[in-house]
Amino acid sequence: MGLYRRNKTGKWWMSFTVAAVQYRQSTGTDDRKLAGLILADMELKILKQEKLGIAPEVHYTFDDMMDKFMAEYAPRKAESTQLRFAQSLKHLKPFFGGMLLSAIEKEPNIIDRYMQRRLGELTCRRTPTKPATVNRELAMLSKAFSLAASRKWQMASLNPCSTVYCGEPLRLEENNERERYLINDEEARLLKAADRYLRGQLWEIIVVALYTGLRESEVLKLQRVHVDIENRKITVVKPNSKNKVGRTIPILSEAVVDILKRRLDRKVVGIQLKNDYVFTTKSARRISARNLQREFTKACLKAGIEDLVFHDLRHTFGTWLAQNGVDIYTIARYMGHRSLESTKRYLHHNADSLKAAIGTIEKMAEKLERVAEVET
Repeated sequence: MGLYRRNKTGKWWMSFTVAAVQYRQSTGTDDRKLAGLILADMELKILKQEKLGIAPEVHYTFDDMMDKFMAEYAPRKAESTQLRFAQSLKHLKPFFGGMLLSAIEKEPNIIDRYMQRRLGELTCRRTPTKPATVNRELAMLSKAFSLAASRKWQMASLNPCSTVYCGEPLRLEENNERERYLINDEEARLLKAADRYLRGQLWEIIVVALYTGLRESEVLKLQRVHVDIENRKITVVKPNSKNKVGRTIPILSEAVVDILKRRLDRKVVGIQLKNDYVFTTKSARRISARNLQREFTKACLKAGIEDLVFHDLRHTFGTWLAQNGVDIYTIARYMGHRSLESTKRYLHHNADSLKAAIGTIEKMAEKLERVAEVET
């Protein structure tokens, strides 16, 4: 038996023989002292097997745990949650991949090291990783370890992310509030730049989001049955809502009415539709959030607009309502906020700022129609 490094990974590996069969296995750590303890523990278990007939315990790795998590636990969650799990795993795996669960349990500062490393990394937009993102990744890791330590899975002895083990909650302070919304001529520039993306639909999607306050997922999941043109309203059903609370939104913009009419009157020849989504791909499928975000980013670059994400359109809608003196309770109902805490961010945009505002929603709709006339 012995320890050695392999492939310059920095991790210590151990080599041992059981019943004339040689085994090589990673200790999952780059700490020589900890690797020695793991090897000693393995030697003791092998000795018990040879002398006392006690079967050795199965040693599971981080990859074993996460494979089981994604195969058995994740599918029971909403599609958006499954996508978040997959995204979190892309960051967790490079750090913990190949490590024994027992090694992770015995290294007290390993979770802290992961947190600090992630906070020092940049996102695809070249911005610092947000604490909220790290918190979601740790929440997934903690849930996976809780399941692994359960009597049902029996893969780990404890959850190293738990408060009981760490002495304090492993949660970073979050500040996700953004004050970004469209100003001056950014609206017209964005609409002009977006005209040719997503087969001409990005322009329409932006208008609907901008003048209804719908979330990105709510716009993409919008179906024919959710739109009532005659009564000028949109219904957000519970499964499509972020907080699983349905709501009805009045359509106040003629431009939105015209867009929805045009989208609902279209015909897709030769394609059997399972879900009649308002905005679709060429094959009549729902547009993915990733594709929308990619094309939206391209339109922003083309328009010369910086630091704007699709969700900021929703912030713009809420800001416009507040600027026009709409009370906080009405704004909360429009936005689908379950708590007024989320709505309070718009309170500083009160009626005193009307002179700098774009105008009432009806006037903004008229302006939008004029922009559309210029484009055509």
